[in-house]
Amino acid sequence: MTQKHRFGIEKVDMKKSTINKEKSDEKRGVYTFKKKVLYTPKPSDGYAYKWVQTRPENIQKWQYSHKADFVTVGDDVYPAPLAVNADGHYQMPGGDLVLMKIPMDIWLDKRVKEKRQSDKEARGAIRSFEKMVSKQSEKYGSARLTKEEKERVGI
Repeated sequence: MTQKHRFGIEKVDMKKSTINKEKSDEKRGVYTFKKKVLYTPKPSDGYAYKWVQTRPENIQKWQYSHKADFVTVGDDVYPAPLAVNADGHYQMPGGDLVLMKIPMDIWLDKRVKEKRQSDKEARGAIRSFEKMVSKQSEKYGSARLTKEEKERVGI
């Protein structure tokens, strides 16, 4: 699955794309392509890419707990059609999101932990539902229809 942000910003694979050097401004990090190939994430890639809110505490959280770094000119992914900001980072128009790269092994560990937590919560919800149904069955009797009731309703 190729990555396209809801604002129409595509992550272009710079290794597989061909740059039109006459129409590109590499200093500003703006490129025009002869051949544009969109980035498709794979576990064998070195990094996962994520748009992160630009609040300092949020950036620090990603940098320290996930070893994230800013995507800059010369990296393997270019968020078309953005130019780099004054700090050399690719930032969304409006300035509230910046593109960061996270080492793939750390990203996969994070996703596995999130999946385990999600599964644990789902199992808890199922157990809670089963417990509620069990209590209802004890209180009101079995929820199963008898043969006569099935015939009466046409099942």
